[in-house]
Amino acid sequence: MSKFHLPYPNYVAPFNLDFDTKLSFIGSCFSDSIAAIATSHGFNTLSNPFGTIFHPIPIIETLRAVIKDSESIDFLDKKDFVTDWGSSHLLQSSNIQNHKKLILEKRQGLKRQLSGKSCLFITLGTSIGYRSLELNKIVANCHKEPSKVFIKENSGVLDMFNVWEEVIKELQSWNAELKIVFTLSPVRHIKDGLIENQRSKSRLSVCLELLEERNDISYFPSFEFINDVLRDYRFYNDDLIHPNQQAINEVWLLFQQAYLTAQYRDISDRIFKVNQAKNHKTLHENKEEQKKLKDWIEKQNELIQKLINQSS
Repeated sequence: MSKFHLPYPNYVAPFNLDFDTKLSFIGSCFSDSIAAIATSHGFNTLSNPFGTIFHPIPIIETLRAVIKDSESIDFLDKKDFVTDWGSSHLLQSSNIQNHKKLILEKRQGLKRQLSGKSCLFITLGTSIGYRSLELNKIVANCHKEPSKVFIKENSGVLDMFNVWEEVIKELQSWNAELKIVFTLSPVRHIKDGLIENQRSKSRLSVCLELLEERNDISYFPSFEFINDVLRDYRFYNDDLIHPNQQAINEVWLLFQQAYLTAQYRDISDRIFKVNQAKNHKTLHENKEEQKKLKDWIEKQNELIQKLINQSS
């Protein structure tokens, strides 16, 4: 029989997750996709509180600001709203005071999520950055400002490695319980060109290899899984760039296999079914059917809690 794809990888993570572990996802939009499905399976998750950030350097600045309780913010006061250079275009406020309050609240929220028993998943998207001439640093988002205020540059492997190694040590010194996992986004940045995108991803990949060799961090192979196992455009949205929900579901199966014991996989799948039932919209007002659904959800919640208690 003909084979149409490579076998699924037998990837086992160096540690297991449970429902007491707080999960934080930061980086590419791929982070949001995995975080959403993790939430629906019962995990305590926080994803991209500052919006999607694709380049490694702005992610570093965000993490440092969080653990050091920094109140420094590089504001961008536009005509109709205020935003900042460390966040995506989704974070906008009516004035500087409101935006400062918003950013500081989000920093505190991420700090709480990273405290104690927690795991940080960082998804890097590109090593091509845009350096603000005014600030002399790579920004998280260009906010549709004119190209003349930036310098487009390729970040070198060693430059990214050196700053990441520093912040990894800072994070682990701040919280010894924190697990750090890197992933590489499978989303292609075709606006830079396919060749440039591939070289950009390669620089990131080598950087992560060096970090893994020298530091107590790990790597989750979602990039390789989608590009080599799910090697078909039917696993992408209509833009042919972003993985679709079917691909995300397959990555989640790999995630479960890697980080969850068989018992926790069973519990998380039960939670997912309950959440689906809660979100189910009945097409009629049949009170008897609604009561049956409510009773089933209550019984499942009791069973799930019992299983969690037994596994703790």
